[in-house]
Amino acid sequence: MSSFPSGPDAYPGPHSDVDFERCDAPLNLEPLPGALLLGPCNKLLKRGSRRNWPQSEVHELAALLAGCATISGSGANAAGAWAFTELLDEWSSFLLENPEVRKQVDPVYVTADPATGTGIPGALAAPAMPQHWPANLPPLMPVGNCGCMWTFPGGAQGHAAAAYLSGALRERNPGLVVRVVASPTPQIEYS
Repeated sequence: MSSFPSGPDAYPGPHSDVDFERCDAPLNLEPLPGALLLGPCNKLLKRGSRRNWPQSEVHELAALLAGCATISGSGANAAGAWAFTELLDEWSSFLLENPEVRKQVDPVYVTADPATGTGIPGALAAPAMPQHWPANLPPLMPVGNCGCMWTFPGGAQGHAAAAYLSGALRERNPGLVVRVVASPTPQIEYS
């Protein structure tokens, strides 16, 4: 588990020397149960502005989100996922101001629109995948079972992998629409 600076003023500012080019946490493709976020998010929501957040409560939430690509918002997880959604604006601003924390929770997503590309227009088909994956890039990490979404850790390596996958998918699937999203927050999945 990573250690955090002590006290709100001890976090590095947005122009600090912190190595922002790598994500510290390994990716976890299992959806994080939203119910686990309810308590930590409610604590921070009660404090209001991110400037009032104590380091211990930030650490609690960041530890849960470290390496998380997806939050489950279904069933018993809905309230926790909603609490996280309510916190998103302040949390995103906090992460932009505190790269030491952000690099723990910084996934990059690549999605392919299954209704585009070769084949019948509007048909939902997973794209043909690249035949080779460069050894110097993070491994291809599918999200879910649709064959149309992948995630990588943030930072230079994750962005390089996303760019490579985007190009390789478009090369093998003419007309395919591919989207790359770099986000300091995981996606929320409802099923």
